[in-house]
Amino acid sequence: MDLLSLLSPSCITAHVLIGMISKAGIFTVIEIHKSLDSLFQRLQFPLPNPTILLIAISTEQHLNQLLVHKNLFTDIPLVLLVIHHLPEMLTLGHRLRPRLLVPIGTDVQELITVLTKMARSLRQREEDLPWPEERPRLVMRARNTK
Repeated sequence: MDLLSLLSPSCITAHVLIGMISKAGIFTVIEIHKSLDSLFQRLQFPLPNPTILLIAISTEQHLNQLLVHKNLFTDIPLVLLVIHHLPEMLTLGHRLRPRLLVPIGTDVQELITVLTKMARSLRQREEDLPWPEERPRLVMRARNTK
């Protein structure tokens, strides 16, 4: 289970959150990106399954950039932290369809609990998938047409 994150350099709470997440041992790999461009470049390459995306965003402009590139992470579970919980920021944030959208001031332990449940659920879903040899095979036969 991996965590891919974008943290605003000015967001102290997000950095504290990452420290607490790494101590909790939920994820095997935590990738931290400090710019949108860096995150967008990373998202152009395949990610290990399962991965959760954690984004702490500080401006409406950054949210708009995320909306333009949301096709890069539509299949990745998203947790979105917004620094300013203004109605406009929350409305834009909901357009990204996150699993969780919270202001930065939210209790860090509560966020870790949510991330733990998400990770557990994704792991369970991975384990429930049958192995390739157990999956039903599609057999195609040519029809004899006259």
